[in-house]
Amino acid sequence: MEFSIAEKLALVKAVDEVIYVDGNVDVEEMVFMSQLMDTLNFDRILVEEARGISAKESLSILKNMTFEKKQSLSKVLNEMASVDGELNKKEYRLIFNILHEVGIGQDLKEQ
Repeated sequence: MEFSIAEKLALVKAVDEVIYVDGNVDVEEMVFMSQLMDTLNFDRILVEEARGISAKESLSILKNMTFEKKQSLSKVLNEMASVDGELNKKEYRLIFNILHEVGIGQDLKEQ
């Protein structure tokens, strides 16, 4: 599945927010981000650019993605949140809110 540059920026912004929401950046999260960089073919420059876009802009881009890409977003966010062995409340709430805002929260409850 190919993501556009804008979609990559928005996805990376969402993942980055999940990493930092609990106040801890674990080694496992950084390893996961590196693997995601390889998988989606982006570099640290894109990560820095993603940090520069607003959450509102990111959500707008994510909302316009195909359902298949939104499913990938859900999978990536949930994997990132649990890569350190625990899913805390802040991570759960943020992921729930992101998925709800992009219009897939209800459709993915069974995941």
